[in-house]
This record gives sequence, C-alpha cells and structure tokens, in this order.
Amino acid sequence: MSFIADTCPTCGGDIQLDYTKKKGYCLICGSQVLPDNKAESIETPPSQSITKKLYLAEQAYANEDFVESIKYCNFILEEDSENYLALLIKGQSIGWPTSFSNINFVEATNCLSNAILYSPKNQQIHISDLSIVEIRKLVNAKFDLRCKHFEENLDEEEALGISFYMDELVYILSLFESETKIYFADFNVYFTQKIIACISKLFENVILPEYQANNGQPDKNEVGLFVERVDLCTSTLEDTMFFIDDKETNLTKYELLIDLYKATIDAKYWEYQYIEKLYGENEKRQFKKLYLSNKAIENREFFIFCFQNAIDEIKQKG
Repeated sequence: MSFIADTCPTCGGDIQLDYTKKKGYCLICGSQVLPDNKAESIETPPSQSITKKLYLAEQAYANEDFVESIKYCNFILEEDSENYLALLIKGQSIGWPTSFSNINFVEATNCLSNAILYSPKNQQIHISDLSIVEIRKLVNAKFDLRCKHFEENLDEEEALGISFYMDELVYILSLFESETKIYFADFNVYFTQKIIACISKLFENVILPEYQANNGQPDKNEVGLFVERVDLCTSTLEDTMFFIDDKETNLTKYELLIDLYKATIDAKYWEYQYIEKLYGENEKRQFKKLYLSNKAIENREFFIFCFQNAIDEIKQKG
C-alpha cells in the first residue's frame, strides 16, 4: 500500500491515507476523508466506538451544532442507555437554541438528572456541577426571552403567560430537585427580581411616557389604556407574592406596587373640552371627568395601605 500523510478536516488529527483508494476514515473521530482532504458528511458507521461518538458529540456541542451533538448522543444511548456522558451532553444540547418553539426543557433536566444518577461516585460532584451550570443557563435564557416578549407585547395574554411560564419552570425545577437532592432555592428570588426589573423598565420607558405624550391632557382612551396596562403589571407582580422570603426583594416589590397603584389613582380623570356658543362668541372650557369609580379608587388605596404595612413590618424586623 502507498500512504500519504494528511490532516482530518473534521477534528484536525494527523492521519495516514491510502491514496490508491477513493476514500478512507479518520481513526480519531471516524469522519470519512477523501484523498484530496475533503470530508463527507455521513452517518456514523455502526462499528464506530462509543469513545469516538462521544468525541464527535462533544465537538458538535462545542461548535453549537446541537442537532448533531444530540444525534451522536442518541447513537450512544441506543447502545448504552445509562451512559452518563452521553446523557450529560444531550442534556446540555437539547434545550438550545432557546425559543418559544423549543419545549425541551423537561427533557434537558431529565437527561441531566440521569447523568448524575448514572455517573460513578468519583464523578458525581463534577457532573452535578456541570448540570447545575447548564440548568442555570437554560433558565436564565428562557426567562429573559419570556420577559422580553412581555415587554414587547403587553396584554392580558402575555401577563398570564409570564406567570404561567414562571410556575412551569418552578415545577420542572422541583422535579429535578426531588430526583437529585440538588436545590435551587435562589431561583424564586431570581424570578421575582427579573419581573420587578421588567415591569419597572416597562413602566418608566413605555407606559408612562406614552400616557404623558399628549401634553399631559389624556383623553378617555389614553387613560383607559394606561390604567389597563398598569393593572396588568400589578397583577403580574402580585403573582410573585408568595414565592420568596427575601427582605430586600420584597421591599422593592412592595414599593413598586405602591408606585403603580398611586399612578392609576393619579390618572383617575380624563379631560375633555366643552365648546359653548354664547352671544356670538365661542367659549372653550376644560373639564375633567372621573374615569375610575370611587370603589376602584378605594380598592387601590386599600392595597397601598396593606403594602405600606408590609414594608413597615419588614423594616421593623430588620
């Protein structure tokens, strides 16, 4: 045989090729290589070792080719369903790219919990650490995406959506916690802080400026839209009411709720003009008309009173 030195274009390894043949295989990663140094994309040969498939899965994951990394992991798991490294890489890959259409967060946490379960004792801490990092990355990315969507499409459906999304993530994390005994107590604080930041930004940068755009003289529709939007913000924020026991976060939350309720009370009137013809001259007068009912105002004042009491109680406890 006549061999030539070459480099595998897939993994970069040094290889020897028989140039009298049309093609050969890299013994490092298993890619099919042509004598002219071009690789073909092929299905993994059945005889390829699990070690080589793991290498290919790791390389694909590192290159953010998540479909490819999952494919090689599935090949391995068909042969060895308890291969903890394949479960780990699949768990790290299957949640990406993060989007509303990617609903694989449950499968990702299942793979990661099984990777921990099947890992040898001397590897369990390391695999647990890698799994925790991956879950945090996924949760952060998915919740950031949800908050961004809420900011861009503020309506009742989105307000319910962000609350449901938070409940769903908390539930999935609780399943992971029960299976692995690894706990994410700080995520409830994280979710609340994210929602507080999201609503503060939305109110200061969008809702309030749009309401004040008409020279501070909103019409009935503008007042109605403002009250509706602020009410959606308060209801979303109140959905986090029982999640946490973190003093600083709760103080920030109650203070924001008070500001939001006060804003709707201050916006209880809408303005209109009355034109009356008197003695041949037009007389224009500005009027205010109550938009919120007295009952609605009383309810908001009651909530402000309750939240202020909660703030005072937190401060007294120190």
